Amino acid sequence: MPFFQPRVTPSPLNFKLTGQTVIVTGPTAGLGFETCRQLIGLECDTIILACRDVSKGFRTRSTLLSEYATRATKQDPPSVKVIKLDLGSFDSVLSFASQVKSDIPVVDILILNAGVGFMGDFHSTTDGHEITLQTNYLSNVLLVLELLPYLQQSAQGHQPARITWLGSRSAYDSNFVRKIPPGSDIFRYLDNPTNYSTKDRYADTKLLCLAFLYSFTEHLGSQTPPWDDGHDDNAATVGVGLNDRAAPAGDTAIVFVNMVCPGLIKTDFTYKYTPLWVKVLVLILLFLVARPIEQGVWIIMHAAGIAGEESRGQFLLDKDVNT
Repeated sequence: MPFFQPRVTPSPLNFKLTGQTVIVTGPTAGLGFETCRQLIGLECDTIILACRDVSKGFRTRSTLLSEYATRATKQDPPSVKVIKLDLGSFDSVLSFASQVKSDIPVVDILILNAGVGFMGDFHSTTDGHEITLQTNYLSNVLLVLELLPYLQQSAQGHQPARITWLGSRSAYDSNFVRKIPPGSDIFRYLDNPTNYSTKDRYADTKLLCLAFLYSFTEHLGSQTPPWDDGHDDNAATVGVGLNDRAAPAGDTAIVFVNMVCPGLIKTDFTYKYTPLWVKVLVLILLFLVARPIEQGVWIIMHAAGIAGEESRGQFLLDKDVNT
């Protein structure tokens, strides 16, 4: 992360998402909440709040609509719906995807914002995976694969459906691949508490996300899932129970996928579960370097609704495609 972050400009005044339906995961705080706050002024038809805590989701909904009511506008507010999504549970991901497909007629944009940062001690989910691995990577992959055919269907005769996944520059700091013995299973390695490192795990999962983005984009139009190259190697699988969830081949041009890192932002995401001395150091760094949360979301909005064909299947650092 550079010590000085470049200046970011707001979204153009004429940028609108008129009539569109947008899903935001992790919408109740931080970048997710500010994303919804900015979306609500862009003439969306529907915003789906995909959240682990439904009660927080409804409080977020009330806040968003109350703020909108104070604006000097005659535009009707969008429909804001709350649907439970817990990325720590594969069953919850499947239930969420099923509800979206049954209750939401069209999905234009999927913003994958939800994730966890530095979690402290090792924790496993009920599915048996280390919680950072499942929350940041496995469950997001499952969600994308479950919704991709629906996004393809939604976009028929319409503008391209878009998936924007929040990534991190820290992916480039990960070196866990070098630590895994040849022939070992990546996920068994990461699910083993003896191989867990608090300071490294977030970057490790973001590297997996980035690798999936590139592989997924390359294989979107094929008949096989991105990890099926005819070999049962561990570097190609996405986790237990996911291998049979490939999306059927379709018109890949109607689904637009990219990833974006908005830089260091003034939220508690990076220090929420850290010791006090780490919190102090991070807070000093945030004060000196971090962007206001509003500017972070300008970057997300650019990736999700403005960036052109050059960003398809690419990782954007701020508003620039990483080359």
